[in-house]
Amino acid sequence: MKAPGSRAQATEGENAMPEWEIDRLSLEVWNAHGHEHRVQGIAARAAALIGERLVTDGRTRPGVWSARIPAVALQPVAVDLSGSGDEACALLVAEAVTAAIRMQAES
Repeated sequence: MKAPGSRAQATEGENAMPEWEIDRLSLEVWNAHGHEHRVQGIAARAAALIGERLVTDGRTRPGVWSARIPAVALQPVAVDLSGSGDEACALLVAEAVTAAIRMQAES
């Protein structure tokens, strides 16, 4: 699944942050029988949440984002589509991806 790229540009002042781009968010989905129609919306919401968190991090922790992060890979995220709403599923994905980006940026 591919989410469209997101961009933010640094501006003058205290809210300045480095430019960043999410080129691709790839998700592998297993055992989603009966919930296939929800996956695209969940992925789009997860991408939006990731972007919001990166903007917030850039404003509150600007030194973290001084290095380029070419790619981030993470362990599978278990999401129960039959027992969780779309927002909860998107939040789980966004938390995992954002944590992986932060960990790589801080190392």
